[in-house]
Amino acid sequence: MLPGETAPLGKFSPAHTAQSRLIVMAAQTLPPAVSTSGLLDVRGAAERLGVTDRFIRRLVEERRIPFHKIGKLVRFDPVEVDRWIDTCRVEPRRGR
Repeated sequence: MLPGETAPLGKFSPAHTAQSRLIVMAAQTLPPAVSTSGLLDVRGAAERLGVTDRFIRRLVEERRIPFHKIGKLVRFDPVEVDRWIDTCRVEPRRGR
């Protein structure tokens, strides 16, 4: 482009480049431990815990299990689910 010329609308419009910058910034701010390739869906989390899909959805609704919301999708990091399971452990009582 020559000085004084404006970019054509479309691929290089200011709105498009601003949106692209936001997407790049968002991708750079994600913690490195969160990888979308290793995340579980509701069924995968249910199988991992040995419960029904419905129970997992209830835990999500009540915000009792750690999850990631990606658009409309609900996903679970297996490492976070394992940590959550460890925090829910109840020790047996020792004699009365």
